[in-house]
Amino acid sequence: EIGRLAEARDAARRRAADAQEEYEQLKAEVDGLDADDEETEGRHDAARRELTEAEAALTAAREALTTAERRRAATAARHDALALGLRRKDGTGALLAAADHLGGLLGPAAELLTVTPGFEIPVAAALGAAADAVAVTDPATAADAIRLLRKQDAGRAAMVLGGSGSGGGSGSPSGTGRVPGPARPVEAQATAGGV
Repeated sequence: EIGRLAEARDAARRRAADAQEEYEQLKAEVDGLDADDEETEGRHDAARRELTEAEAALTAAREALTTAERRRAATAARHDALALGLRRKDGTGALLAAADHLGGLLGPAAELLTVTPGFEIPVAAALGAAADAVAVTDPATAADAIRLLRKQDAGRAAMVLGGSGSGGGSGSPSGTGRVPGPARPVEAQATAGGV
């Protein structure tokens, strides 16, 4: 019987050692799982930080895109405006070219004025854009000129009306090269020494 009990004791010790070994293995696995959880949590936190940074970068990129699109639109608008300016038609040139068809067209207003030497700059400043205008004899000629510009899509032209004055009522410039009517006072002021 002692032999049998000794065997049972030895078997129990072996089972206890096996259980202890199995316990140690399970404990190592659980510790490993805890370590894996910590590692997984660390990776998760790093991924969250990367996601936050990526979202911030995406927001910055969208703002940069919006700014670039605004600049592009502004540049395109400026380009269109400059192109329109380059395509602007010369209505004055079209009227002067059609002088044969417009009987009351006197020619460029600046060429019809006589300015006392030394007063060219003040007179040019006083006339401004009217210096580049076309002189016409009456409103009917101006209306015909406007119709011609519209018909030919020739652009714009400034016009100055010259009255019949005392030059015989022909509507043409007098023999002195002066435009009758409203242009005379400008010339008279320049001649008198003041603008």
